[in-house]
Amino acid sequence: MDFTSFFVLNGKVGVVPSLSGSYLASLVYPSRLIIRSTTSLSIKRVINLDPEFCQRILFLKWCYIEGSDKILVADDKNAKAWIMEDEKWELNISDGYGIKNIQWSQNGSEILVWTDFMLKLTVWSLSKDSGSTIHYPKFFSKGYDYRPTSTHFVLITRPASHDFISIFDYSFNPWRLFKKWCLPTMDAQGCSWSQDGKWLAVWESPMEYKILLYTPNGYLLQQYSAYDIGLGIKTVQWNPPTGKFIAVGSFDGKVRFLDSFTSNSVIEITHAATIKFDGVTVWREIMSSMLIPKYEIVPQPVSLPFVRPNMEDPSSFLGVGILSFNRDGTLVATRNDNMPTILWIWSLSDLTPIAILIYCNPIKVVKWCPFNPFLLSLVCSGESKISNCVYLWNYQWDEPRAFSIPKYDFNVRWLRWLEKPQNIDNLERTGIVIGDKEEFVIGYIIDDNVKNIIN
Repeated sequence: MDFTSFFVLNGKVGVVPSLSGSYLASLVYPSRLIIRSTTSLSIKRVINLDPEFCQRILFLKWCYIEGSDKILVADDKNAKAWIMEDEKWELNISDGYGIKNIQWSQNGSEILVWTDFMLKLTVWSLSKDSGSTIHYPKFFSKGYDYRPTSTHFVLITRPASHDFISIFDYSFNPWRLFKKWCLPTMDAQGCSWSQDGKWLAVWESPMEYKILLYTPNGYLLQQYSAYDIGLGIKTVQWNPPTGKFIAVGSFDGKVRFLDSFTSNSVIEITHAATIKFDGVTVWREIMSSMLIPKYEIVPQPVSLPFVRPNMEDPSSFLGVGILSFNRDGTLVATRNDNMPTILWIWSLSDLTPIAILIYCNPIKVVKWCPFNPFLLSLVCSGESKISNCVYLWNYQWDEPRAFSIPKYDFNVRWLRWLEKPQNIDNLERTGIVIGDKEEFVIGYIIDDNVKNIIN
């Protein structure tokens, strides 16, 4: 991996690549928003901000629609937005109720603002410079989704003592309510459209194992419950690219794959405490004398390390906390939280593990490459020298790889893949933005297998 120079980083938002793959945005105190080119890293635009506002910024969001890059920043009361192609255009939003979350709409024509205490969701129109209100969203950071095949936005609302599904048509300005119905749940925790837009999944809180599948007009197709006693659902994700299956990670340490039409459990996978799989390689991270991470193959059978749940918060080390499909839905990466140092990578063709990776420190971030279905990155937590490493796994490599950041006191806290730039057909290098509290660096993967797959 080749690394760039290190760049100064301030604030809580890190470095955010644009969805077009063309820009990187970061804050530099006391008062600047710096936007760089992802290809040359040269500064393309500097936006001056009020110093007090700059130091309070909590959100930095990109939008890319029809060849236009838009960017917004916001603190807990105010937001500002700009268009990269029009330096004269600027939008200012102020909300006296406070800002708990802010997002671009799917078509880039509105900005969605969730207020404190879940009182309202304001849909702020860029063309009219005004906002319309949706009352009583249940959550501010989850419980909503865009239907991939139409102009419909789903939101879980709770106006009183019951959960409701509200579906809005955002092709109108202001948005129009398309459908609304009451949910048979005590405390719904999330909703998600399938990739083909045919089904809407809604799931209950961990206190009860229940997942519901609806048609877009509100017809309850199926309801599934794996068991009645014990903590229930922890993670949910549709299988890309079509949504034929939905994967449900549970507090019992299993992942169940449900058929999206019948909602029957097709198969379940278990994170066993002892590994004995024919044809599966188990890799374990070891430290060399130079404190450089390496890997060794562990002979089977092998007993995996685990942690006991905290009795004050037993859910913290229970259940499938990471459940992530690759781009084309052929592989899925999972982590069972009572085995926080172990990453399982499963093949969707037969739902058996193709690799099991054991690390020294707990895994905290797992991200698949957005354009290479075989390439995965991860970050581990901890304050040791190992914490300045980025880990990569590729189905076509002979072994996993670990890359130390070339700076002694750099503590990797997050990473973000660089999207393939829209105006570049032949991408020679795959890049990852890597950051700690005060600096960021870009690492480029130099590997023939990676380039051949991307091109």
